Amino acid sequence: FLIDVAHARVSATALAFDAVDFMHRTEPFTEALHLSDNDWQEDQNLPFDENSWFWPLLDIYADRPKVIESYQLQDIDLLRQITLLQSASA
Repeated sequence: FLIDVAHARVSATALAFDAVDFMHRTEPFTEALHLSDNDWQEDQNLPFDENSWFWPLLDIYADRPKVIESYQLQDIDLLRQITLLQSASA
């Protein structure tokens, strides 16, 4: 599976389940992640940071591909996202 963490977060709000628990339960079946943030209400494809809800979970997905799915970023902001994600994998 490919897990879109922003979709997981919105779905968790809409369907009243725990997004972190979902990520743990689906981890054995997950091949890759789409990474972006949102307000828990709609999929906004916002940039993520170390305070994003999924950030502590990146360790268990360290060996899986990750796609940054934040739209309309300036080049410098995309570079920041890449650098931040690389620091999580270090």
